[in-house]
Amino acid sequence: GNGGNGCQCSQSFWTVESCTGRPGTPDYSCGTEEFRCNNGEMGQNGRSGRAGRTGNVGSLTLINSNTPLPPDRLSASVSMAQLKERGFSLSKNIWENRTGATNLFAAGSIIADQYLELVERVENSVVMIWNAPQPFETMGDRTVTLNLQDDRTVDIKFPDDIWLQTNIIPRNQVTEIFVFNAIRASDTTKLVSKGVSGLGLGVQMEIVDEANLSDIVNTNFKIKYSTSPSRNLSLRQRNDYTLRYEGEISPQFINYQNNRFIINIGELNIDPRHLEADTSIDIQLEITRTLNDNQSTQIISERRILGPFR
Repeated sequence: GNGGNGCQCSQSFWTVESCTGRPGTPDYSCGTEEFRCNNGEMGQNGRSGRAGRTGNVGSLTLINSNTPLPPDRLSASVSMAQLKERGFSLSKNIWENRTGATNLFAAGSIIADQYLELVERVENSVVMIWNAPQPFETMGDRTVTLNLQDDRTVDIKFPDDIWLQTNIIPRNQVTEIFVFNAIRASDTTKLVSKGVSGLGLGVQMEIVDEANLSDIVNTNFKIKYSTSPSRNLSLRQRNDYTLRYEGEISPQFINYQNNRFIINIGELNIDPRHLEADTSIDIQLEITRTLNDNQSTQIISERRILGPFR
């Protein structure tokens, strides 16, 4: 259509007197407001619409079922309490592209010959069986992530702050998670030094696991053994020490019993001169704890002067 005419002003300028306050009071005052008017502009003409496009033929999605089809549920984050009490089901609808849709309808029907058909619905329920000696109540709120894979198995990711020793068994359309041990990650770094003793081949360092987990988790040690000519430990910096030995400690040099590790430092390949009395030593132990795919690291340092009475 054509654009219309703009509105025209009946007058281009005028004034209006206005007052505030109440007559007879000190705050009463009057003034004049000015107003202006500009004529409206001419409207623009409209444009012709675009031509339409030919529509697509209808398409067919075939679901051979007499019940509504639930949607896919390929992944979920679920609390351990829910898995233990009632489990959780994942599902996936399997579709195939097929041809021959025109043969399924009356002659003359206009429809795309290729169609989508539901061929299977995959379901997998995950349940947790708690056989661990640790109490479940303090860990039940932790979240487990579940993902249904293309091979119909379930990928399970446990919370990072809990180390679980499990056996996962798929049975038909059910995945069972048997839990044999459950450890807080923070408890794996509660190793403490009970000091260094002895001289020469008898130099030993004692480490105690205060969380009492060493019968469950694996423990490996690396050591840096350094010495300094000074006997004033409080004034020596770490860069004043000379590294004498560094490496992993083989299990043959470690005595273990009841969450207590005795590390036979004197039996390592250290020059005997650096194990004599009155030697200022600096020991750094890097302790790695593992359980399945979980791992933590703790550093323990010990600085002292070797001698039978120190």
